[in-house]
This record gives sequence, structure tokens and C-alpha cells, in this order.
Amino acid sequence: MTQAPAHLALTLPAAFHIIAPVMYMSLIGDIHAIKGKKGARAEFDFTEAFEPLFLGGEKIVFPEPARVHVLVVNTGKSMASHFHLEVKVTQRCSRCLREFTAPLVLEFAEEYREIDSVEEFAAAPQLTQEGVEFFPFVEDHIDFGEAVRQNLILSIPMKAVCNPSCRGLCPVCGANLNDGDCGCDHLLPDPRLAPLREWVQRCGRSRN
Repeated sequence: MTQAPAHLALTLPAAFHIIAPVMYMSLIGDIHAIKGKKGARAEFDFTEAFEPLFLGGEKIVFPEPARVHVLVVNTGKSMASHFHLEVKVTQRCSRCLREFTAPLVLEFAEEYREIDSVEEFAAAPQLTQEGVEFFPFVEDHIDFGEAVRQNLILSIPMKAVCNPSCRGLCPVCGANLNDGDCGCDHLLPDPRLAPLREWVQRCGRSRN
């Protein structure tokens, strides 16, 4: 795993950890060659093993190293960065409760601006200037990890389905219906509605 230089160590505020799933990655790119050169480009490729992620009480696993490609363009005011991410995601199907693995491909763009203060960099992973949100960097290095982390989390569905045609579990015996019919009578009335049925029956008798 690529390690960040000591002076770029990012300490997230306590409040950030409360609302964010546990996951941090460091993807460092050296942009010294394109600084001060408007229109100059730099490309970076990373192969990174991602830590497990917890969303809605569910554990999300990345069984293989992810591939990240970043194209950085110096706009004169910022470093416009275009990302391509390929990763496999293992999670539990919300219908049949079996784990499944599926590929995930993301394309997104973020903006990076240089700041002078290392303390300001450590205070927050993302800043706002002139109404524009951007990721900060100091000196000649950009850590792309936080942008990848945020976009990855936003792309993972809270209620994943292994297959659009997944039949889920039998509401009577709990068998996985993808393995075949279990033989249960699925037309049986829901026992939770029994009080309502009794009330309707009583109302009908009283009218008679």
C-alpha cells in the first residue's frame, strides 16, 4: 500500500468519524512536474487493497485489489482530476440474504486546490471556496484517497440485490426460493393481520 509522506498525514475531526463508515485509503500522486504549467497533465495508476466497509450495519468486502486511474489537468486555478475506478464488491443480497460479488465501475471528477497551511489541511478533508467545494493539497503531493472513498461509499446501494429476478425467501419457512419452490402455501393469511380480520368480522355480524 502506498504510504503518505509524514507531513501529509491526514487527521480527520472526531465528528467526521461519527457520520462516516470506517474506511481510509492513501493514494498519493506527485504533481511537481505540472505545477505552474497551465494545461499540463499528469496521470497516475494505483492498485490498492481496500479495507472492509460498514454501511447500514452490513459489512461490505472488496475481495480483490481495486484499480484506480487518475488524470490530473492543471487549469491554472486548480488541479482538475478525472477518476476511473474498477473494484469488485461483496455484500449480502437484501432479498435472499446470500452474499454475492459484483463488479463496480465508477467515473467521476473532483477539484483540488493548493493551500498554504498544513493545519488547515488536517482540519477537514474537504473545503469550500467561492461557493465551490474542493479537496485541498499542500506542496507537490495530492492524496486522492478521500475522493475515492467518498464516491465509492455513495455508489454502493444500501439494499443490494444479487439479481433483478431474485425471488427472495419464503415468508412461511424462510427457504431460499432461488433454489426452487419449497411447497409452502404462500396464500396463507398474514398472522399479523388477524386482529384486523376479526374486527371486520365483528363489524359484519353487528350489522346483521
